[in-house]
Amino acid sequence: MRDLSYSDLALLVRIQQWTDADGDVRFEGEEPCGEKTCDRLRLVPAADNAEFPCASYRLWFTRDDRLLVRAELYDPDDAPMKTIACRGYFATGRFMTPRTCEIEHQKTKTRSVVTMNEVAYNVDLPDDAFSVAHFSDEP
Repeated sequence: MRDLSYSDLALLVRIQQWTDADGDVRFEGEEPCGEKTCDRLRLVPAADNAEFPCASYRLWFTRDDRLLVRAELYDPDDAPMKTIACRGYFATGRFMTPRTCEIEHQKTKTRSVVTMNEVAYNVDLPDDAFSVAHFSDEP
């Protein structure tokens, strides 16, 4: 799956922690998002902010519970590069998790769908679960 990378996932989390120091945020209005109303924001990273690799981002958050339902990533020519749409949020402890995220890459015309069937947060795992030695080439 080339449409979504680990860095994209990290970016989606980080972008929701945006501060004034990260760049400019503009409220662009509200619009229907299925049965809910969404607030649409445009984020433009500061020129010296290498943490955000795209020229700008447009985000749709549900008004009542502030869940991210859509993100569009733009290149320097203001052309859309990638769209991520999430839906079907469910509670897992104190966290809300989207059931499905659809990722579309505009330039390659490819699309991937990620479906979460089971999610657990803050699970105690041994440190060696993340070591190279833990993984095997054998099926």
